[in-house]
Amino acid sequence: MKRRHTFYLGFVFLTALWACKTETAPDGPISGTLRGAKGMVLYFEELGPNGVELIDSAVVDANDGFCLTKPARGVNFYQLRLGPNQAVPAMQMPTNICPIITDSTEKIVLEIDPRFMARPIRVEGSPETMLLNEIFRMVESFSRIQDSLNRQMQSSGLTQQAMIQQNNQAWEQYRMEIIAWVRAHLGAFSTLQAINYLNVDDANNLSLFKEVLDALISRFPNNFRVQNFNTQVSMKLALAPGKTAPNFTLPSSKGDTLSLSDFYGKHTLILVDFWASWCAPCRAENPNLRAAYAKYRSKGFEIVAVSLDQNKEAWLRGIKEDKLSWPQLSDLGYFNSEAARLYGINSIPANFLLDANGVILASNLRGPELNSAIEEHLP
Repeated sequence: MKRRHTFYLGFVFLTALWACKTETAPDGPISGTLRGAKGMVLYFEELGPNGVELIDSAVVDANDGFCLTKPARGVNFYQLRLGPNQAVPAMQMPTNICPIITDSTEKIVLEIDPRFMARPIRVEGSPETMLLNEIFRMVESFSRIQDSLNRQMQSSGLTQQAMIQQNNQAWEQYRMEIIAWVRAHLGAFSTLQAINYLNVDDANNLSLFKEVLDALISRFPNNFRVQNFNTQVSMKLALAPGKTAPNFTLPSSKGDTLSLSDFYGKHTLILVDFWASWCAPCRAENPNLRAAYAKYRSKGFEIVAVSLDQNKEAWLRGIKEDKLSWPQLSDLGYFNSEAARLYGINSIPANFLLDANGVILASNLRGPELNSAIEEHLP
């Protein structure tokens, strides 16, 4: 169950409006037309390190023109927001937002249809914003394919296995398109947006993320988003197969305190499993873990569970309900748990398969994948 963050959540309180007369001289760092939006207010905002920050605003004139007089700051993600904030479903971009990538050196001209703010009709003077539009077109295309597949599946009577296979094929094609696009545009700031559509926890994507990072650091070494991405990738590289798993010490469900290293040398394989009683996908995976534990425990397989619960009673109740007989640890710290921070956990379920010395062999194994990995590494 993922904790997701989006650039488009949050609100800003405004105290002043700034505008220039676009009827006669639309001459600002960002100008253009907003069809049929006469009299509405357009806000220019930066998606900065502290959230959404207002830079400038303008009233759309009688000719549907607008002109923003204050330039962007350093290269970053920005947005043009039309009119008042709108309530939107979680994880959905508001319909009144036009995302752009720019910096203080560019002079941008845009033509925008307010009904489709996310993708301007015309962009001049901002190559990165044009690349951003390409990314959104790929995402929209995949969404249409998924919708079409879902309609076909509902009417065709396909088995669940066939439905999953078709969805997986569509996803893999989409993933390869994103990867090809990213590799074709290494060094572009917009690649930071494109990789959001790839699973950061998938080890198969790690080499690509390193390529993206190396190219971005050479161009934007001091940019806060690049620095954050560097931290994220560095942590994933430190947790790649062949690396030693970070040690941690946590309270157990039995009232004592255990360290991960306590299990080294006593078991052939150790699965560090991150879960929580409130996480439905985790609870759905627990029967698979129970089956693997029953099958392989006598051969040297151990599970060390780390719960991201905050409520001790709920945690203990979850252990009892799911009949979890392996060691259970938690500091009740949610995603701020010591172990969660050490392992860069931002979604659960998540797990790491270790050898007897704590060396990482694989990660994020589910169902049959876990059984296959265990059999591969048991003597």
